[in-house]
Amino acid sequence: DTFNSLSEYKRMISEKNQPLLNKMSENIEYCLNKKNINNKITIKDKNIYSIYKRINSGQNPDFIHDMLALKIIVDSIDDCYLTLGQVHKLYNPYNSKFKDYICNPKPNMYQSLHTTLFSNDKLVQAQIRTNDMDVIASYGLMAYWYSNKGNARNVMQEDLKNKFQFFNSLTQINAMFDDNKEFVTQVKSEVFCDRVYVYNSSGEVIELPKGANVIDFVCKEDPESAKNLVAVFVNNEYVPFDYVLHNRDRVVVITDKLSIPDIHNWEDIAQTAYAKKMIKKYK
Repeated sequence: DTFNSLSEYKRMISEKNQPLLNKMSENIEYCLNKKNINNKITIKDKNIYSIYKRINSGQNPDFIHDMLALKIIVDSIDDCYLTLGQVHKLYNPYNSKFKDYICNPKPNMYQSLHTTLFSNDKLVQAQIRTNDMDVIASYGLMAYWYSNKGNARNVMQEDLKNKFQFFNSLTQINAMFDDNKEFVTQVKSEVFCDRVYVYNSSGEVIELPKGANVIDFVCKEDPESAKNLVAVFVNNEYVPFDYVLHNRDRVVVITDKLSIPDIHNWEDIAQTAYAKKMIKKYK
């Protein structure tokens, strides 16, 4: 019943807003063509399960910002950012909803620019990506066989080891837990979960599972610094070591070579397997 109800709701929203999306698509295509940016624009439907999850979490379906979406495919990463600039010239962006998954890919390799635009009285999301990114969005790891043909296995395994946090997390969790049930529980809480992206003092982005705290950050960024940790500041404010981090937090770690922190309870505070492993090592 819920599925049928949401299907009907989605159909009504799509039909009602089709003229708006078509007009936006025409305007963006015209603008990009003038700039000689090769492009392909399609109207993207939000799947029903995603709508269900939002509503189930208490969100009003009328305020789901990506219910209406355009997918813009271009040739290169440079073209993605040029397209973003052109789109923002045409439509004012809703800044708090902008996400750069090209600079900071999701753990499942997904890359795209997401920007939410004001159009009349509606919010419309635009997803800007390259053809290769679109293949990965559709097929995940199997996209390696599409792009690399006979060498796909080797390329994929090398990238998994060097580029993707979820693979490293799996190997770390596997080394930490002998019990299968504990392994699965930790994987669910650390790998198959939402992510947060925070900045270190140099402006580099550090990816952590949602719910991670300051101790997890310190161990991920520089495990050696944990041995001489004095204090941590988030967004220029002093925070306790169990402070839970949020997207776009800026984290500054203060250390002193003469300082030896009391880490006896850090293993209980830490959320990630890697942090727990490092703390156990230092005890």
